Amino acid sequence: LERLEALRKRRHEFTPYELAIRSSDLLREFVEWRFRLSIRFQTTREFLEAASRDSALPPAERERLGNFLRFCDLVKFARHGATDAELTGLLDTAGAFIRPPGNASPLATSDRSG
Repeated sequence: LERLEALRKRRHEFTPYELAIRSSDLLREFVEWRFRLSIRFQTTREFLEAASRDSALPPAERERLGNFLRFCDLVKFARHGATDAELTGLLDTAGAFIRPPGNASPLATSDRSG
C-alpha cells in the first residue's frame, strides 16, 4: 500500500503509459506474492486462463483483476489516451485489490489530490 500511495502522489510525473506499467507491475507483484500465482512474466490472457483453473483467486477477484490488467494493456500496447479520471480509477482499483476488505488503512484515507 505504501508503494501504491507513493505512486499516487507522483502520478502527474508520469505519462498514462508509464503509470499503467508501474501500477500493473505493482499489482502483478502483489498477486504473485498473495495468491502464489505466476503472473509477472505472463500476458494478461495467459494469466487469466491459468487463474481460471486455480481456486486461489476467487472468480469475482479474478474478474476485477482481469478488467484492471486489460485496461493497463490498452494503455500500454494500444497507447490508449487515458483520462485523469481513468488513471485515478486505475490507482483506486489497485488499492481496493491490495487492501483487505473492511480494512480502513490510514493510506486509504489520505489526501489523493496530488
